[in-house]
Amino acid sequence: MMKWLVPVAMLALSGCGASNDDGGPADALDCAWLAREDNCWRTTVNSIRACTPPAFAEADGTFNAGRTECSYESGHKITFKDGLQLPMGEFSNWDLTITSGGATCAHFVEKETDSGDSSMELTGPNGTVHLEANWAGYSISCPDGKRYATNNPLGLLECGMSMLPGTARSTFDNSASLQLIGLGSADSVELFLCNDPIPL
Repeated sequence: MMKWLVPVAMLALSGCGASNDDGGPADALDCAWLAREDNCWRTTVNSIRACTPPAFAEADGTFNAGRTECSYESGHKITFKDGLQLPMGEFSNWDLTITSGGATCAHFVEKETDSGDSSMELTGPNGTVHLEANWAGYSISCPDGKRYATNNPLGLLECGMSMLPGTARSTFDNSASLQLIGLGSADSVELFLCNDPIPL
């Protein structure tokens, strides 16, 4: 299942702002900005690419008994603030930290509600990018303090789905995976792919 940061059918993201933190107008959030290789969603996602678990590795990660952690043979570990309940429901609620060799690589939070409010926040080596949207607006706050906003989130659908920040997830009774998308083309960064331990 893929979740984008604009309303698609029943999909939406939470509250927007039309101004920067200093009270001035935000810069335009439009297709030209989403297409930029150096927009802060892409640069923040790409900043964690090298320290995320290896995609398509010979061995996936393995959950512990409470699914509060997932460990890889590579030394990567995913820690979930709350143990995962699988399979997940319609609305995403992720709060996870990725470590590589004992060092923190990234922190990711995604929240959605049945009222259409949703938000995502990714923290990597270059800082934190925060995204919020609902049917009335959509804003992105970048690590450098700049803010981009639109009062027409549905208009962003014209940019092409590969340009829209979001997540792709797969959850079953005993496994789960999560990718970050919106990097152009079919590119993505896999945060984890984990399974329950095989019973002895």
